Amino acid sequence: MHVSGLKFEVDASIPSPVLTDENGLYAGVDNTNRRVSNIQILNHEGAYEPIDLTRTYTIAGFNYHLVDGGGQGILNGANILAPDMGQDIEILSIYMQQYLGGTIDRRYAETEGRIRIIGKTCLKE
Repeated sequence: MHVSGLKFEVDASIPSPVLTDENGLYAGVDNTNRRVSNIQILNHEGAYEPIDLTRTYTIAGFNYHLVDGGGQGILNGANILAPDMGQDIEILSIYMQQYLGGTIDRRYAETEGRIRIIGKTCLKE
């Protein structure tokens, strides 16, 4: 899933607490240590602030995740405000033409450092 507007850390040494059902779809989170922490959200002033668990946030996404669940199921039952806005490639093409003048410039060449991986992976190599 795309995480534009978020800043967070992932501790790769902690096994995933995600629970899945018999179909492999998201079914919840085990009450253990969380891999993702220090979640911050880009506010309207352009600064990152800690996520507020009492607030309701609006997210944008593609039909693949919002309608079909993308094989994950985490957004099943979500209130869709604007269904079927187009395929991701169409939306990207429109953005590039209307807002970037058809050219991807150098500012997109480097990562922004918003996602920080800490700890050694818990996966077997």
